[in-house]
Amino acid sequence: GLQVGLCNEKQSSLGALTAGLLRAQGAYASVNKNVVVTTPTADLLVAQLVVGKLDAAIVYGASTLYVGDRATVVRLDIPNALATQTFALARDADYPQLLRRLQAALHTAESRARFLASGFEWLPALPGS
Repeated sequence: GLQVGLCNEKQSSLGALTAGLLRAQGAYASVNKNVVVTTPTADLLVAQLVVGKLDAAIVYGASTLYVGDRATVVRLDIPNALATQTFALARDADYPQLLRRLQAALHTAESRARFLASGFEWLPALPGS
């Protein structure tokens, strides 16, 4: 009888990640039978959760930063419950230096501090990046 919300796995990277995690844990069917809403973004789920339209939702931790005492946030401590934010630029882009400038801007101390303050974690660079 739980009212569960998930991101749509065809419209959202979080939805695809969640569906994959639930399948890997053997919990997809049991969780999915209680899903009453799927959305393209986590913020829509959090909004429904804090006003009482949902009992539970699987969202990014950063999406819960401002729920305060209106919800209990539980971190999923299971393998692969981690999303990595990446960025890319088309090979034939009109402004090929744009990605390097963006990367430089993102790696400033100020940007990193805002990123951390928004509830994200800063991980070491991936090999080859």
